[in-house]
Amino acid sequence: MRKLVVALAGMASLGCASVAWADILPTLQSVTPNGDGTYKWLYQGTVTAKESLLPGDRLVIYDFAGLVGALINPYAPNVAASAQLVTSPDNTALANVGASDNPGLFNLVFTYEGAPLNTNPATATTLNFDAIGANSTFSLQSLGAYTAITHDNQNGGLAANQGHVSVPSPLPEPATWALMMLGFGAIGLTMRKNREPKTRLRFGVPA
Repeated sequence: MRKLVVALAGMASLGCASVAWADILPTLQSVTPNGDGTYKWLYQGTVTAKESLLPGDRLVIYDFAGLVGALINPYAPNVAASAQLVTSPDNTALANVGASDNPGLFNLVFTYEGAPLNTNPATATTLNFDAIGANSTFSLQSLGAYTAITHDNQNGGLAANQGHVSVPSPLPEPATWALMMLGFGAIGLTMRKNREPKTRLRFGVPA
């Protein structure tokens, strides 16, 4: 299967182009410690056979907290990786998924610069990408957002979509908080039981 890092385009051209919904679903692949107090966040995903990739197409993962160092991208010949505090006008489109672009947190931007791919719908195939991401000072996850822009090889024009993806956070997700609260509750009950006086039974021998 062909691997490639997808990324997406300066949306300046969105104004006069028809826009369809793309089928790009990036997901968190792994979070691993680097051994220096930072963590490596890697993402993977697919581009369906309906999408073609042209120079300038891109994938943006928003609000990547605790970013340190350069973005991780093993496909450097075909993809430019950069970090931006504000990625405009993508921010407007994020309202579709109830998200916004925090100007105080970096966005991961992966922009495709290779030769056109999947332009012929008769021979187009699913493209897989993985091992893109960045290092963060945080290992905890929260719900973030992404925007993807490709081209529609069946109907023409741009193809766009937004969605949710896990990003680093100094605070855990609500589900993690719930598990922590249950854990603390169990510890509290155990400690309370250990503090309660214990009744001792004595068996005497009748005189």
